[in-house]
Amino acid sequence: MPRPRAAPLLAPTLLPNEKDEATCTSDCESDFAGLTSCQSEFAALKQCDNSGTVTCDPSGHAEVALYDCSSTLLAWGVCSACEHFSVDTPCDSCEKTNCCSELKAMASDPDGGQALAYCIKACTDQDCVQGCYGNYPKGYATAEPYLSCRSSSCATQCQ
Repeated sequence: MPRPRAAPLLAPTLLPNEKDEATCTSDCESDFAGLTSCQSEFAALKQCDNSGTVTCDPSGHAEVALYDCSSTLLAWGVCSACEHFSVDTPCDSCEKTNCCSELKAMASDPDGGQALAYCIKACTDQDCVQGCYGNYPKGYATAEPYLSCRSSSCATQCQ
């Protein structure tokens, strides 16, 4: 009996703003090459990146999966929290301009301030917000000042 033929491999379908990995990596390299600060943190991140992978999320932002690089990633996150990149939305740009100290505090919070803030930003109702606080109870100390700044300084841009 003949063997069934395997289905042909199809190229992955990209979402409207999603980029393929090569474009994402190229865009990231271009953005990072223009940084005026964080050069040592970026060099350390690139060195550490040899052990991980870089992909783009559906909005075109780089997602880095690194192994044994948590302190390097934390240092990069704090340093680059207010850097402007080509994929920034008007909301991102407003936050980086007006809420920089709050962003840096969240980036340096190992207890979930950034995770809590991102969770809340994605919510459309109060039940979701309460769920976020339940999932990230230690993040409140750094997330709340950021969320307050965002709502007072960037309400229009972050609707």
